[in-house]
Amino acid sequence: MGQVVLVTSPFIGTDREAAMKILDKSDMASEDSLERFHREAELLSMATHPNIAKFIEYFESDSYAYLVMEYVLGQDLEDFTQESGGKLDPVPVIDIILDILEALIYMYEEHGMSHRDLKPANILVRKNKAHIRNDRKHRGILIDFGNTKIIENVETESLTMMSGMMTGTPGYTAPSVTLDVFDEKDDVFSLAGTVMYALLGENPFEVPGEMQASMIRIMKGEFDLGEYEGTAIGSWIRINVAQGRHDRFTLRQAHNVLVRIRDNPMKKASENFVRTIASDDALVQITEKVDALHGAGDMNTMATGLMELGFEKSWLEDALLANAAPTRAEQKKIDQEERRHDSAPEYAIIDNLLKKKNEAPEKVVEDDTESTPPWYMWVLLVAFILQSGALAYLLLLR
Repeated sequence: MGQVVLVTSPFIGTDREAAMKILDKSDMASEDSLERFHREAELLSMATHPNIAKFIEYFESDSYAYLVMEYVLGQDLEDFTQESGGKLDPVPVIDIILDILEALIYMYEEHGMSHRDLKPANILVRKNKAHIRNDRKHRGILIDFGNTKIIENVETESLTMMSGMMTGTPGYTAPSVTLDVFDEKDDVFSLAGTVMYALLGENPFEVPGEMQASMIRIMKGEFDLGEYEGTAIGSWIRINVAQGRHDRFTLRQAHNVLVRIRDNPMKKASENFVRTIASDDALVQITEKVDALHGAGDMNTMATGLMELGFEKSWLEDALLANAAPTRAEQKKIDQEERRHDSAPEYAIIDNLLKKKNEAPEKVVEDDTESTPPWYMWVLLVAFILQSGALAYLLLLR
């Protein structure tokens, strides 16, 4: 909506450039174009966040309306993806989306705003400054607030009323928006579609210019994430493109998960596990669960309970093998044999460790006066190791 030109403004100094959006009042595509332009200027003037293009000034003449904003040197995410080979690696995508989520959380919690038109073209990507988040090469900046509205409270639920008009972009608009209401989880849906575009080079739901055709694709839910199926980032996507709002994350939950999977987004992770780590107190909840399982005393029960939380079998095996203190005989066997997680039967390593209780205790070579602890001590040791390994992994995710 409107033409954008590069200008200088007396409000920021003649040596600095700004972006000016110009709306021709005599050539408006619809009657509400000027109203949307006014709304964008008003909302931008309220928003002060490093990941939102800054408002500078707004004015009108008889024929035109002008909105002057911060000039962001960079590309929109759509062009950035295409010029980077058509697909992006998950870590830079997560970094960019985290910036956008932080801006959206600020808008929603501080001003009750919902963006309503999130897509690659409305996210600017610029190189990160050296003193800001040194581990991130790029930053995401949120632009285009023409569809943004203030949330209205309706029966304790925060929903943006749409006045019967369908807004948004095909492929990035949640099916629940057709009900003439909008809330933060619909913005999360749009972000999930944006992540798919950046990772896959396309949004499988998108039919350009055809909202109804896009909705049919979304309702069918038939799409392939390729190499991202079953991974942490893939599970995050599938959760947030769910048809029902109640199945998707809130803005803050979506942010929590991306922070916790950012360093290893390709790790195998079920949707159940991704949901578990979404809450602000996820670590507390999992600690309580592990403590309860530890009290059960039975290793199969503990392993089953942790897998119900979403922990993969390989993670449990890794935790045991990485932290256990094996005997010399066991260490020799481990050194000789290749670990084969994929072909091993369920709980094989746990069962092997439990077999210690049926074996005669070994004498410690260094001290003939001491013997190997009785079998039940091994069971307690393995229980402690399993809990320590699970908590150590979660702390790394934070």
